[in-house]
Order: sequence, then C-alpha cells, then structure tokens
Amino acid sequence: MDRYGAGEWRGWLTFFSRDELAERVELLTGIYRDLREQFPDFHPLAAWPEPGGFLPFALSVDGDQLAWLTVGDPDTWRVVVVPRDDEPGRPWRGGLVDGLLSWCRGFSPQGMPNTDPLSDLLELATFKAEEGDSGR
Repeated sequence: MDRYGAGEWRGWLTFFSRDELAERVELLTGIYRDLREQFPDFHPLAAWPEPGGFLPFALSVDGDQLAWLTVGDPDTWRVVVVPRDDEPGRPWRGGLVDGLLSWCRGFSPQGMPNTDPLSDLLELATFKAEEGDSGR
C-alpha cells in the first residue's frame, strides 16, 4: 500500500486507498460477521478488530476479498483469500507480491482462481493506479 497505492491489478483486483480503507473494512467485516452468525460452519475466521481477525485490503470483481490475518507483528501478517461464495482459503505461504507473482505464473495461491501458465507474465502483471494515489 505504501509503495504502490490504490488501484486495479489485472482489471480484476482493486486495492483500497488509505482514504477508503476504514469504510470498506467496516462494511466488509460487518457483512462477514452477520454471515458468520447465521452460518458459522462456513465463516470460521475472526473479523478485524477481533484478535487475529482478517483485515481486507482488496476486493475482486467477483466479490472475493484479499485480507491480512492480523496475528503478531504487522510486518509478518499473512494473506488470505475470503471468497464471496466459499470458505476462506489457507493463509498464503509467502507475502502478497510472491502470491500474485505465483498466480501470474499459473500457480494459484489458496483461494485464487486458476490462470493459464502459458500466459505472458508481463501482460498479466498490469496495475492501473487510482488517480491522485501514488502510494507514498
């Protein structure tokens, strides 16, 4: 977020700006908590600000959330996908950039849709910054 700012990655994943982060987190985690109350077997995660809760920072065009699991030091928070219509995946082994790079190469991190491993990596790795938001 500090380095790249808000924007759209691959025309599929929108990273929230600092200005909209609090509002989006409140909305998305509130919806998740309501669903967890109704269907606890399908919504096992705690939602921020609960201890260890997930903190969404990006949303796919399909309504899937990319989130940090807020366990321990923020520099070590792991990424998890919270799908719109499925149970959350396991936390990614590496960080966000490693996961997205693997995804471009055709190795889908837990919870991400499959990509074509024969696709051109540079073509897949597009990022359109939100106007007026350049990170730092």
